[in-house]
Amino acid sequence: YVYKVIRSGTAYQILKVLDTRSETVRIVKVISRSMINDEKISSDIKFLLKIKHAEGSESRSRLLADFQTTFDWFMVFEEPRVTLRDLLNNKDIMPLPSRHIREITFQIIMSIALSPTGTLIQLSRAKALHRHSLLHLDISPSTIEVAYPSTNTEYEYAGNGTFRQKVTPISYLMITRVLKCSRVYLTFHGDAAITPDRNIGTDQYRAPEVVFVIHTASRYQNTYQISLGWASKCRSDNFSIGCVMWELLKGRPLFLPCEQEGNYVKAKTHAFKAVLGYFPRQMRERASIMHEGIFIKYSGELHEPWDLSDELKRFINEVEPLELTIKNMDTYHVMDALTRLSPKDRLPLCDVLSMPFFTSELI
Repeated sequence: YVYKVIRSGTAYQILKVLDTRSETVRIVKVISRSMINDEKISSDIKFLLKIKHAEGSESRSRLLADFQTTFDWFMVFEEPRVTLRDLLNNKDIMPLPSRHIREITFQIIMSIALSPTGTLIQLSRAKALHRHSLLHLDISPSTIEVAYPSTNTEYEYAGNGTFRQKVTPISYLMITRVLKCSRVYLTFHGDAAITPDRNIGTDQYRAPEVVFVIHTASRYQNTYQISLGWASKCRSDNFSIGCVMWELLKGRPLFLPCEQEGNYVKAKTHAFKAVLGYFPRQMRERASIMHEGIFIKYSGELHEPWDLSDELKRFINEVEPLELTIKNMDTYHVMDALTRLSPKDRLPLCDVLSMPFFTSELI
């Protein structure tokens, strides 16, 4: 029984279903065999089984089974029990302590990180996606599973050898509750049928180059090849990690939703500029080839947002740039390294992990 279509594309669907035999909820990915090569699907399944059984891996596959019919291939996954999205919606444990933000961000990076020499950073047994030339392209709070969602009450020293229950800095009437364990896993359903599709990723976590590529005019037949060029050594995933890190810090997304806007690419471009500053010249020129009416010719300025919603126009006018919002410089430097507008300007994840935000204290 199908509860919900989570995502659908040209050659696939991801469904939330009820297994009527076991009466459990499952996630099923359905791939069209007429559009996607069987060899690619088989390769995906082998990798998913590999990370499923990898000890100490930060990336996780909950693949339970797969089967095929004449026209489709079905991959059955366990449903994540609690995701980071559930955590962010739980006001009892928000805001997260800085140590948990650091630990969670570290684990997300480790789940995909690849060192320049082709070896994994620190955790050699982790089956990192980028090591296998795989892009996740849908890193968001909903795809990050919290391993142990139970909480504890946090105490602080009150002097004279006594301790008291710690209260939140937002409301001094609320007792601070924290996760017992900050362990998380990045869930992955494989990239077969997804990477070349228009519906890549989740709106508020898409990198600029992904936005430009997936909404490219139909004259670009091979979107996948354009995407590979702009992904620039897998750094589209870096941007998504930065968006998740921001949400851990602030409890709200970095960008306003834009999917309901009439001109999606224009809306996203204005939102990116408002938060992250001006686009580099080379990126403007490349985007202008694919999308007319976004940048003004020669000047490089954006066209006026007259056709965008009032809510988005307020966001564009009122939002503070990133550098004015984050006061801690170590935190800002990581956010800046992950969310630079051009993928070529984003630091490799191995370099991000060597920044003081991660190295100043033990994780």
